[in-house]
Amino acid sequence: MSNLPFLPGLQPGVDPRKTNFAKGHKFDFCNGLPVVVDENVQESTPTEHPLPKLATDGDENVPQYVKYDRMSLRFLACFYDDVGVDEKVLRKLYLNYFLDSDTCSLFEPNEPNSGLTQGAFLKPGKHIHWTNIKVGEVAHIYGRDFYIWSCDDFTREFYKCSGFEQKANEPDPQTECPELPTKPKKVKVDRRGQFLQYDGKVLRFWLYWDTRGQPFGELRHFTLHFFLADDTTELYEIVNGRPSVAFLKRNKLLTMDDLRTESVVNIFGREMYITHCDAFTYRYFAEMGIEQNTTCEEEKEETEEVIVVDADPDMNFLATMQGDRAGRKFVIKKFENETISIFEVPSRNSGFVGGKFLERFTGGFEGTFKIGEQVLINSFVFDLVDADDLTKEYLKSKEE
Repeated sequence: MSNLPFLPGLQPGVDPRKTNFAKGHKFDFCNGLPVVVDENVQESTPTEHPLPKLATDGDENVPQYVKYDRMSLRFLACFYDDVGVDEKVLRKLYLNYFLDSDTCSLFEPNEPNSGLTQGAFLKPGKHIHWTNIKVGEVAHIYGRDFYIWSCDDFTREFYKCSGFEQKANEPDPQTECPELPTKPKKVKVDRRGQFLQYDGKVLRFWLYWDTRGQPFGELRHFTLHFFLADDTTELYEIVNGRPSVAFLKRNKLLTMDDLRTESVVNIFGREMYITHCDAFTYRYFAEMGIEQNTTCEEEKEETEEVIVVDADPDMNFLATMQGDRAGRKFVIKKFENETISIFEVPSRNSGFVGGKFLERFTGGFEGTFKIGEQVLINSFVFDLVDADDLTKEYLKSKEE
């Protein structure tokens, strides 16, 4: 061979029968998995290497998405679906669990003339972990019960290598699966009767929230309203003895079983102590045999006092002015929380624009709100000449 001329195809040490001149490499893919190629073995068959060696075996620092790249577990599952009032149908799905991201998806194969929307049933997400998926048992995903009745060979081998033994595959359930629990029939609750019976009836409690044990803590008082018409709750903070600031808007947060005087209720992580309730709330619970406290007890180490004032209801008065403003008419509205607003009654050819005269504000008035009296509001003197019917009835009952 050394005496041959240096011509193409006659190089020494090269087999002239070789037809593949591809560059050698160590890493390759077998059945979609990264494997290490043994250069000493020219040919290999699946019978000699049934489970190829992973390129990441033996390396503990390899990320999960590299170690389990393109590896997935497959199960066969079924569940009952309500298709009518009293009719159920057994639907079969593929449950695919992706090991690289610990996510799973559900896919329902298309069945002709089934009348159901099939295909992707649940998009990939972290709905359940692979350790909780077992053949012959029920898997709970988003409130549904899926019965796992089979898995493929790779899935079974994976569980065996991980120290979990899967049960043998069960026969295909055709139309019934006795292992699946049957859910009780949903009963539709008609709340219209509750609304008609309890509309306008509200339970009222007084609470306090003590954070003085924390830095910059303080003692804050609240009024809680529980609406019996729809079982909703709202919370108002008491400032200067009157509920003024909405601390919690009306929502379904508490139940009636949570509302007991001399007890602690948790409202969004805040431990609040219920001190007492009003007379209507006391009578309502007394009819159910529950004793509630209607008197406010002194809180421990309390430095502030809760003042509950029986405020007047909203009242409307017709008023006039004296002097150069004579002839102008005003409507003075006094609200329950001691705030006042004034509107001027429009009058043609008076030269004054009617409408809002004084924005609603707190305090700043002197005098008694009675017909025939004078009140001083923001340096303006008003003569109260008339009132609406509700205000008159209230003033009359107050005098009696």
